[in-house]
Amino acid sequence: MTWLRYFWAVLLFATVGFASTMAVFMTQAWLPLNPQKLPNCSWHLAFMQAWSFTCDADWQSYAGETTMSYFSQVFGVMVPQSLSPWPSRRRTGECGHMARLHRRRLA
Repeated sequence: MTWLRYFWAVLLFATVGFASTMAVFMTQAWLPLNPQKLPNCSWHLAFMQAWSFTCDADWQSYAGETTMSYFSQVFGVMVPQSLSPWPSRRRTGECGHMARLHRRRLA
């Protein structure tokens, strides 16, 4: 994969992840797994949390059980926390593999 193709893949991955996470936070009142009938998050809280989990900062500025429904905690917090490091791990693993190949060629 070329660097340009990798760039566009990571950008698409981050954009889709950010948009879907923000949508979950801003529509949680109408989604399932909301037994406390919590209201939707404000746009600025949804933006901050979605951006935080997209760039793998994991900065949380809310009280979990009183702000986010179960659905939002699972699909808006846990899934992005698991997926956001994947692009960097993939690239790091690929660079390590390339370095090993290069060392073999030199030997």
